[in-house]
Amino acid sequence: MVLYQRVYYLSVTCTIMRRNPFTFGRAVTGPDFVDREEELKIVMEAMLSGQSLLLYSPRRLGKTSLLLEAKQRLGRKLDVSYVDLYPITSRQRLAEEIVGAVAKTSFRANVSKIAKNLTELLSSLRPRAVLTPQGDVGIELVLSEKNWEQEMEDAFDFGEKLAKKRKKPLVIILDEFQEIRNLDGSDLEKLMRSRFQLHKHVSYVFCGSKKHILAEMFSDEARALYKFAKPMLLGPMDPSVLERFIKKRFLSEGGRVSKETTRKIAAISKGNPYNVQRICYEVWSLSNQADDPGVVDEAVDQIVMHSSPEFEQIWEQIRGHDQRRLLEALAQEGQVSYSVNFIRNYKLKTSSHIQKSIKLLQKKGIVDEDGTISDFFFVEWIRRQQ
Repeated sequence: MVLYQRVYYLSVTCTIMRRNPFTFGRAVTGPDFVDREEELKIVMEAMLSGQSLLLYSPRRLGKTSLLLEAKQRLGRKLDVSYVDLYPITSRQRLAEEIVGAVAKTSFRANVSKIAKNLTELLSSLRPRAVLTPQGDVGIELVLSEKNWEQEMEDAFDFGEKLAKKRKKPLVIILDEFQEIRNLDGSDLEKLMRSRFQLHKHVSYVFCGSKKHILAEMFSDEARALYKFAKPMLLGPMDPSVLERFIKKRFLSEGGRVSKETTRKIAAISKGNPYNVQRICYEVWSLSNQADDPGVVDEAVDQIVMHSSPEFEQIWEQIRGHDQRRLLEALAQEGQVSYSVNFIRNYKLKTSSHIQKSIKLLQKKGIVDEDGTISDFFFVEWIRRQQ
Protein backbone atom coordinates (compact mmCIF):
# COMPACT_ATOMS: atom_id res chain seq x y z
CA MET A 1 0.00 0.00 0.00
CA VAL A 2 1.50 3.34 -1.09
CA LEU A 3 0.71 6.45 0.81
CA TYR A 4 0.73 9.74 -1.04
CA GLN A 5 1.27 12.83 0.97
CA ARG A 6 0.28 16.12 -0.56
CA VAL A 7 2.58 18.87 0.56
CA TYR A 8 1.54 22.50 0.22
CA TYR A 9 4.18 25.21 0.07
CA LEU A 10 3.29 28.65 1.29
CA SER A 11 4.86 31.31 -0.85
CA VAL A 12 5.64 34.52 0.99
CA THR A 13 6.60 37.60 -0.94
CA CYS A 14 8.77 39.97 1.07
CA THR A 15 9.21 43.58 0.08
CA ILE A 16 12.69 44.74 0.97
CA MET A 17 12.66 48.31 2.23
CA ARG A 18 15.68 50.16 0.95
CA ARG A 19 16.98 53.52 2.14
CA ASN A 20 15.98 56.37 -0.15
CA PRO A 21 19.32 57.59 -1.57
CA PHE A 22 18.06 61.11 -2.26
CA THR A 23 17.68 63.98 0.17
CA PHE A 24 16.43 67.57 -0.10
CA GLY A 25 15.73 70.58 2.08
CA ARG A 26 19.15 70.72 3.76
CA ALA A 27 22.79 71.12 2.83
CA VAL A 28 24.42 67.83 1.83
CA THR A 29 27.98 66.51 1.56
CA GLY A 30 29.70 63.25 0.70
CA PRO A 31 27.77 60.82 -1.53
CA ASP A 32 24.61 62.97 -1.25
CA PHE A 33 26.42 65.93 -2.81
CA VAL A 34 25.33 66.55 -6.41
CA ASP A 35 28.57 66.51 -8.40
CA ARG A 36 29.97 69.99 -9.05
CA GLU A 37 33.59 68.99 -9.47
CA GLU A 38 34.67 71.96 -11.61
CA GLU A 39 33.15 74.52 -9.25
CA LEU A 40 34.49 72.60 -6.25
CA LYS A 41 38.00 72.78 -7.67
CA ILE A 42 37.77 76.57 -8.04
CA VAL A 43 36.47 77.02 -4.47
CA MET A 44 39.07 74.72 -2.92
CA GLU A 45 41.90 76.36 -4.86
CA ALA A 46 40.81 79.79 -3.62
CA MET A 47 40.59 78.54 -0.02
CA LEU A 48 44.02 76.91 -0.14
CA SER A 49 45.55 80.01 -1.74
CA GLY A 50 44.12 82.38 0.87
CA GLN A 51 42.09 84.15 -1.81
CA SER A 52 38.82 85.68 -0.64
CA LEU A 53 35.86 84.69 -2.80
CA LEU A 54 32.49 86.21 -3.68
CA LEU A 55 30.02 83.47 -4.62
CA TYR A 56 26.77 84.47 -6.32
CA SER A 57 24.03 81.87 -6.56
CA PRO A 58 20.24 81.88 -6.91
CA ARG A 59 18.42 79.95 -4.21
CA ARG A 60 18.45 76.15 -4.21
CA LEU A 61 21.37 75.80 -6.62
CA GLY A 62 23.49 74.21 -3.91
CA LYS A 63 25.95 76.93 -2.85
CA THR A 64 25.88 75.95 0.83
CA SER A 65 26.38 72.28 -0.03
CA LEU A 66 29.25 73.24 -2.34
CA LEU A 67 31.02 75.18 0.39
CA LEU A 68 30.47 72.52 3.05
CA GLU A 69 31.71 69.83 0.66
CA ALA A 70 34.86 71.90 0.07
CA LYS A 71 35.27 72.20 3.84
CA GLN A 72 34.93 68.44 4.26
CA ARG A 73 37.36 67.57 1.48
CA LEU A 74 40.03 69.97 2.66
CA GLY A 75 40.02 68.17 5.99
CA ARG A 76 43.02 69.10 8.11
CA LYS A 77 44.79 71.26 5.52
CA LEU A 78 43.08 74.33 6.95
CA ASP A 79 40.22 75.32 9.23
CA VAL A 80 36.91 76.37 7.65
CA SER A 81 34.24 78.13 9.71
CA TYR A 82 30.69 78.61 8.49
CA VAL A 83 28.35 81.45 9.54
CA ASP A 84 24.82 81.90 8.20
CA LEU A 85 23.79 85.56 8.38
CA TYR A 86 20.16 84.94 7.43
CA PRO A 87 18.78 84.49 10.99
CA ILE A 88 21.07 87.11 12.58
CA THR A 89 19.20 90.21 13.76
CA SER A 90 21.78 92.25 15.70
CA ARG A 91 25.45 93.22 15.69
CA GLN A 92 25.94 91.31 18.94
CA ARG A 93 24.58 88.08 17.43
CA LEU A 94 26.84 88.58 14.42
CA ALA A 95 29.89 88.92 16.66
CA GLU A 96 28.85 85.89 18.73
CA GLU A 97 28.22 83.74 15.66
CA ILE A 98 31.56 84.60 14.03
CA VAL A 99 33.54 84.11 17.24
CA GLY A 100 31.63 80.95 18.09
CA ALA A 101 32.08 79.41 14.63
CA VAL A 102 35.83 80.09 14.66
CA ALA A 103 36.29 78.76 18.20
CA LYS A 104 34.30 75.57 17.54
CA THR A 105 36.11 74.93 14.26
CA SER A 106 39.46 75.17 16.05
CA PHE A 107 38.64 73.26 19.21
CA ARG A 108 35.48 71.28 18.35
CA ALA A 109 33.47 70.78 21.57
CA ASN A 110 36.38 71.24 23.99
CA VAL A 111 34.78 73.85 26.25
CA SER A 112 37.87 74.39 28.42
CA LYS A 113 40.11 75.14 25.41
CA ILE A 114 37.47 77.43 23.90
CA ALA A 115 37.06 79.30 27.19
CA LYS A 116 40.83 79.64 27.65
CA ASN A 117 41.40 81.11 24.17
CA LEU A 118 38.39 83.39 24.40
CA THR A 119 39.72 84.83 27.65
CA GLU A 120 43.22 85.20 26.23
CA LEU A 121 42.35 86.70 22.82
CA LEU A 122 39.02 88.42 23.43
CA SER A 123 38.97 89.64 27.00
CA SER A 124 37.54 93.05 26.08
CA LEU A 125 34.16 91.47 25.27
CA ARG A 126 33.93 89.45 28.51
CA PRO A 127 33.31 86.22 26.56
CA ARG A 128 31.65 83.14 28.02
CA ALA A 129 31.49 79.64 26.58
CA VAL A 130 28.20 78.00 27.54
CA LEU A 131 26.43 74.73 26.81
CA THR A 132 23.16 75.14 24.96
CA PRO A 133 20.06 73.00 25.76
CA GLN A 134 20.95 70.98 22.63
CA GLY A 135 24.35 70.10 24.11
CA ASP A 136 26.24 72.38 21.72
CA VAL A 137 28.80 75.02 22.71
CA GLY A 138 27.49 78.58 22.57
CA ILE A 139 29.35 81.87 22.89
CA GLU A 140 28.07 84.88 24.81
CA LEU A 141 29.67 88.31 24.42
CA VAL A 142 28.95 91.65 26.03
CA LEU A 143 28.82 94.59 23.58
CA SER A 144 28.04 98.17 24.52
CA GLU A 145 26.41 100.77 22.28
CA LYS A 146 29.08 103.31 23.23
CA ASN A 147 32.11 101.29 22.09
CA TRP A 148 30.46 98.92 19.62
CA GLU A 149 32.90 99.70 16.78
CA GLN A 150 35.99 98.78 18.80
CA GLU A 151 34.27 95.71 20.19
CA MET A 152 33.20 94.54 16.71
CA GLU A 153 36.79 95.05 15.54
CA ASP A 154 37.96 92.77 18.36
CA ALA A 155 35.41 90.15 17.30
CA PHE A 156 36.46 90.40 13.64
CA ASP A 157 40.14 90.05 14.63
CA PHE A 158 39.56 86.95 16.76
CA GLY A 159 39.93 84.57 13.82
CA GLU A 160 43.20 86.18 12.70
CA LYS A 161 44.68 86.01 16.21
CA LEU A 162 43.64 82.40 16.68
CA ALA A 163 44.87 81.27 13.24
CA LYS A 164 48.21 82.98 13.85
CA LYS A 165 48.54 81.37 17.28
CA ARG A 166 47.70 77.89 15.96
CA LYS A 167 49.83 78.42 12.82
CA LYS A 168 46.99 77.11 10.68
CA PRO A 169 45.18 79.01 7.88
CA LEU A 170 41.51 79.78 8.41
CA VAL A 171 38.64 80.39 5.99
CA ILE A 172 35.46 82.07 7.25
CA ILE A 173 32.35 81.52 5.12
CA LEU A 174 29.72 84.27 5.48
CA ASP A 175 26.56 82.87 3.89
CA GLU A 176 23.64 85.10 2.85
CA PHE A 177 26.03 88.01 3.26
CA GLN A 178 23.57 90.49 1.73
CA GLU A 179 21.63 90.35 5.02
CA ILE A 180 24.30 92.58 6.56
CA ARG A 181 22.40 95.52 5.10
CA ASN A 182 19.83 95.01 7.87
CA LEU A 183 22.54 95.47 10.54
CA ASP A 184 23.75 98.99 9.77
CA GLY A 185 25.30 97.50 6.66
CA SER A 186 27.31 100.46 5.42
CA ASP A 187 29.09 100.98 8.75
CA LEU A 188 29.75 97.27 9.17
CA GLU A 189 31.09 97.00 5.62
CA LYS A 190 33.63 99.74 6.37
CA LEU A 191 34.56 98.08 9.65
CA MET A 192 35.00 94.69 8.00
CA ARG A 193 37.18 96.11 5.23
CA SER A 194 39.39 97.95 7.71
CA ARG A 195 40.04 94.71 9.66
CA PHE A 196 39.84 92.00 6.98
CA GLN A 197 42.41 93.67 4.70
CA LEU A 198 44.99 93.35 7.50
CA HIS A 199 44.41 89.65 8.05
CA LYS A 200 47.24 87.46 6.75
CA HIS A 201 46.08 84.10 8.11
CA VAL A 202 42.36 84.34 7.29
CA SER A 203 40.52 84.52 3.97
CA TYR A 204 36.78 84.97 3.46
CA VAL A 205 34.01 83.54 1.31
CA PHE A 206 31.10 85.95 0.92
CA CYS A 207 28.06 84.35 -0.64
CA GLY A 208 24.37 84.92 -1.09
CA SER A 209 21.32 84.61 -3.31
CA LYS A 210 20.64 88.30 -4.03
CA LYS A 211 23.04 88.91 -6.89
CA HIS A 212 22.17 92.58 -7.49
CA ILE A 213 22.76 93.49 -3.82
CA LEU A 214 26.06 91.60 -3.62
CA ALA A 215 27.22 92.98 -6.95
CA GLU A 216 26.56 96.51 -5.73
CA MET A 217 28.47 95.87 -2.51
CA PHE A 218 31.56 94.52 -4.28
CA SER A 219 31.61 96.34 -7.64
CA ASP A 220 30.63 99.89 -6.66
CA GLU A 221 33.75 102.03 -6.16
CA ALA A 222 31.99 103.98 -3.44
CA ARG A 223 31.43 100.84 -1.30
CA ALA A 224 33.92 99.66 1.31
CA LEU A 225 34.23 96.10 -0.04
CA TYR A 226 34.91 97.20 -3.62
CA LYS A 227 36.86 94.41 -5.41
CA PHE A 228 37.76 92.79 -2.10
CA ALA A 229 37.00 89.25 -3.32
CA LYS A 230 37.23 87.22 -6.52
CA PRO A 231 33.70 86.92 -8.02
CA MET A 232 32.26 83.52 -8.98
CA LEU A 233 28.78 82.76 -10.33
CA LEU A 234 27.20 79.42 -9.50
CA GLY A 235 24.72 78.65 -12.25
CA PRO A 236 22.49 75.73 -13.29
CA MET A 237 24.18 72.34 -13.65
CA ASP A 238 24.94 70.49 -16.87
CA PRO A 239 22.17 67.92 -17.59
CA SER A 240 24.71 65.15 -18.31
CA VAL A 241 26.26 65.63 -14.87
CA LEU A 242 22.84 65.38 -13.24
CA GLU A 243 22.00 62.25 -15.24
CA ARG A 244 25.18 60.54 -14.00
CA PHE A 245 24.41 61.53 -10.42
CA ILE A 246 20.85 60.16 -10.62
CA LYS A 247 22.01 56.82 -12.01
CA LYS A 248 24.82 56.51 -9.46
CA ARG A 249 22.49 57.15 -6.52
CA PHE A 250 19.86 54.69 -7.76
CA LEU A 251 22.50 51.99 -8.14
CA SER A 252 24.02 52.76 -4.72
CA GLU A 253 20.95 51.35 -2.96
CA GLY A 254 20.19 48.51 -5.36
CA GLY A 255 17.74 50.41 -7.52
CA ARG A 256 17.51 50.76 -11.28
CA VAL A 257 16.74 53.71 -13.53
CA SER A 258 16.53 53.96 -17.31
CA LYS A 259 18.41 56.49 -19.40
CA GLU A 260 15.07 57.93 -20.56
CA THR A 261 14.02 58.52 -16.94
CA THR A 262 17.29 60.22 -15.92
CA ARG A 263 17.16 62.38 -19.04
CA LYS A 264 13.60 63.47 -18.29
CA ILE A 265 14.38 64.34 -14.65
CA ALA A 266 17.45 66.36 -15.64
CA ALA A 267 15.51 68.20 -18.34
CA ILE A 268 12.54 69.33 -16.24
CA SER A 269 14.80 70.20 -13.29
CA LYS A 270 16.47 72.91 -15.41
CA GLY A 271 19.89 72.30 -13.88
CA ASN A 272 18.67 72.78 -10.33
CA PRO A 273 20.08 70.14 -7.91
CA TYR A 274 17.29 70.76 -5.38
CA ASN A 275 14.66 69.91 -8.00
CA VAL A 276 16.63 66.80 -8.97
CA GLN A 277 16.88 65.56 -5.39
CA ARG A 278 13.22 66.21 -4.66
CA ILE A 279 11.87 64.61 -7.82
CA CYS A 280 14.20 61.62 -7.45
CA TYR A 281 13.16 61.18 -3.82
CA GLU A 282 9.53 60.89 -4.92
CA VAL A 283 10.36 58.68 -7.90
CA TRP A 284 12.25 56.28 -5.62
CA SER A 285 9.30 56.22 -3.21
CA LEU A 286 7.01 55.25 -6.09
CA SER A 287 9.41 52.69 -7.56
CA ASN A 288 13.11 52.03 -7.12
CA GLN A 289 13.00 50.28 -10.52
CA ALA A 290 12.36 53.45 -12.53
CA ASP A 291 12.40 52.07 -16.07
CA ASP A 292 9.31 53.91 -17.30
CA PRO A 293 9.88 57.71 -17.58
CA GLY A 294 6.16 58.16 -16.92
CA VAL A 295 6.95 57.75 -13.22
CA VAL A 296 8.52 61.24 -13.32
CA ASP A 297 5.16 62.85 -14.13
CA GLU A 298 3.56 60.87 -11.35
CA ALA A 299 6.28 62.04 -8.94
CA VAL A 300 5.76 65.70 -9.86
CA ASP A 301 2.00 65.27 -9.41
CA GLN A 302 2.60 63.86 -5.92
CA ILE A 303 4.91 66.71 -4.96
CA VAL A 304 2.49 69.37 -6.18
CA MET A 305 -0.43 67.69 -4.42
CA HIS A 306 1.38 67.44 -1.08
CA SER A 307 2.65 71.03 -1.42
CA SER A 308 -0.81 72.46 -2.22
CA PRO A 309 -1.48 73.84 1.30
CA GLU A 310 1.81 75.76 1.17
CA PHE A 311 1.14 77.09 -2.33
CA GLU A 312 -2.44 78.05 -1.47
CA GLN A 313 -1.15 80.10 1.44
CA ILE A 314 1.35 81.89 -0.82
CA TRP A 315 -1.42 82.57 -3.34
CA GLU A 316 -3.73 83.97 -0.65
CA GLN A 317 -1.00 86.36 0.47
CA ILE A 318 -0.82 87.80 -3.04
CA ARG A 319 -3.74 90.18 -2.85
CA GLY A 320 -3.28 92.11 -6.09
CA HIS A 321 -4.96 90.71 -9.20
CA ASP A 322 -2.16 92.21 -11.34
CA GLN A 323 0.44 90.12 -9.48
CA ARG A 324 -1.65 86.96 -9.76
CA ARG A 325 -2.20 87.42 -13.50
CA LEU A 326 1.52 88.08 -13.91
CA LEU A 327 2.37 84.85 -12.07
CA GLU A 328 -0.03 82.95 -14.33
CA ALA A 329 1.76 84.47 -17.31
CA LEU A 330 5.19 83.55 -15.94
CA ALA A 331 4.02 80.00 -15.26
CA GLN A 332 2.98 79.63 -18.90
CA GLU A 333 5.77 81.55 -20.61
CA GLY A 334 8.64 80.74 -18.26
CA GLN A 335 10.00 84.29 -18.05
CA VAL A 336 8.82 87.86 -17.86
CA SER A 337 8.33 89.90 -21.01
CA TYR A 338 7.34 93.51 -21.58
CA SER A 339 6.12 93.03 -25.14
CA VAL A 340 2.73 94.15 -26.40
CA ASN A 341 1.68 90.55 -27.11
CA PHE A 342 2.63 89.41 -23.60
CA ILE A 343 0.62 92.23 -22.04
CA ARG A 344 -2.41 91.65 -24.30
CA ASN A 345 -2.44 87.84 -24.07
CA TYR A 346 -2.48 87.82 -20.27
CA LYS A 347 -4.65 90.91 -19.79
CA LEU A 348 -1.94 92.85 -18.01
CA LYS A 349 -1.79 96.63 -17.87
CA THR A 350 1.45 98.32 -18.90
CA SER A 351 5.16 97.49 -18.85
CA SER A 352 5.61 99.83 -15.88
CA HIS A 353 2.92 97.91 -13.96
CA ILE A 354 4.73 94.65 -14.78
CA GLN A 355 8.02 96.08 -13.48
CA LYS A 356 6.33 97.18 -10.27
CA SER A 357 4.71 93.76 -9.77
CA ILE A 358 8.00 91.97 -10.49
CA LYS A 359 9.78 94.00 -7.83
CA LEU A 360 7.09 93.20 -5.27
CA LEU A 361 7.20 89.49 -6.10
CA GLN A 362 11.01 89.51 -5.92
CA LYS A 363 10.83 91.13 -2.51
CA LYS A 364 8.58 88.28 -1.37
CA GLY A 365 11.06 85.74 -2.73
CA ILE A 366 8.56 84.35 -5.26
CA VAL A 367 10.31 85.59 -8.40
CA ASP A 368 14.06 85.51 -9.10
CA GLU A 369 16.14 88.37 -10.47
CA ASP A 370 15.90 86.97 -14.01
CA GLY A 371 12.09 87.28 -13.96
CA THR A 372 11.31 83.59 -13.46
CA ILE A 373 9.29 81.99 -10.65
CA SER A 374 11.73 80.64 -8.07
CA ASP A 375 9.95 77.37 -7.27
CA PHE A 376 9.47 74.91 -10.16
CA PHE A 377 6.74 73.09 -8.24
CA PHE A 378 4.86 76.34 -7.59
CA VAL A 379 4.90 76.86 -11.37
CA GLU A 380 3.33 73.43 -11.84
CA TRP A 381 0.71 74.19 -9.17
CA ILE A 382 -0.26 77.47 -10.90
CA ARG A 383 -0.61 75.70 -14.25
CA ARG A 384 -2.96 73.18 -12.70
CA GLN A 385 -5.21 75.95 -11.37
CA GLN A 386 -5.79 77.51 -14.78
